[in-house]
Amino acid sequence: MRILFLARHYVYFRNYESVIATLARKGHYLHLAVEREEQLGGSGLVERLAAEYPTITFGLAPGRADTDDWAWIVGRLRLGLDYLRYLHPAFDRASKLRARARERTPGAFLLLGRVVEALGEWSRRAASAIVRRLERAVPSGDAVRAYLTAQAPDVLLLTPLIDLGSSQIEYLRDARALGIPTALCVWSWDHLSSKALIREAPDRIFVWNETQKREAVEIGRAHV
Repeated sequence: MRILFLARHYVYFRNYESVIATLARKGHYLHLAVEREEQLGGSGLVERLAAEYPTITFGLAPGRADTDDWAWIVGRLRLGLDYLRYLHPAFDRASKLRARARERTPGAFLLLGRVVEALGEWSRRAASAIVRRLERAVPSGDAVRAYLTAQAPDVLLLTPLIDLGSSQIEYLRDARALGIPTALCVWSWDHLSSKALIREAPDRIFVWNETQKREAVEIGRAHV
């Protein structure tokens, strides 16, 4: 089986080192792809894995081209949508999570957030629905789909996927369009409760324990 495992940067593979090694020992081919380079020690990890297992390769995956004007727009729509999520009453006591989202939110959505807070929960749901439709209406870029076509994986694994304003949604949607099965590998114990929503459901979600299994259902359903 050919597995494309996409992470934000190489250090994210740390939590899956044993899984990656086990798959390689069983004869599966894995390409460990990242959206950005980093200086946190992750490069050494994938270099060691690739040296030990000939079926493991790694490299930088493309995002939207720098000349793609839609990249700027869709990024802000996603950050705004994630910020609206944190205005849900369930986060009234989670001031740190709201503050973290607010720091990255474009000014227009901060103004929208003030209106939502003044009008109440019904307005948050309405605003979220409108922004979600706008975000989904943005056309996909060519680079991601071309990369997936060239890699031709049997399955696409993604982590963390649910970062604020995550661009990995591009890969999930294009993989679905190409008929490639997808799975979210939840990176850490608190990601489902402290990160953004799973806005697009992959074919599978791999969690660490029963608590995350419940969160994957309950949080995804309630905090829209």
